[in-house]
Amino acid sequence: MNERIKSGDLLYSDSELKKEPIFRIGVVTDCDRLNILECPKPDAEIICKITALSELMIDDSKSSGEWLSVCTEAGLEGFCLRKFVAVRQ
Repeated sequence: MNERIKSGDLLYSDSELKKEPIFRIGVVTDCDRLNILECPKPDAEIICKITALSELMIDDSKSSGEWLSVCTEAGLEGFCLRKFVAVRQ
């Protein structure tokens, strides 16, 4: 074991320390109104509902699996299901 590392020290990889936000733009599709939730869980509190064709800013660094971390045009931040958002390339 490295002499500078002590038992109980937290170790981080370079990728964990340098994980910067990666933003993309998405558009609400395949639903009339999309729930924006407080956290990425189906039973989470609904922050707001946005209509089809609304734009969202997506933070890929906080998104995972079926959930996207988003910011609405009104500036509200939350999570939504990935399957209802078309990402612009």
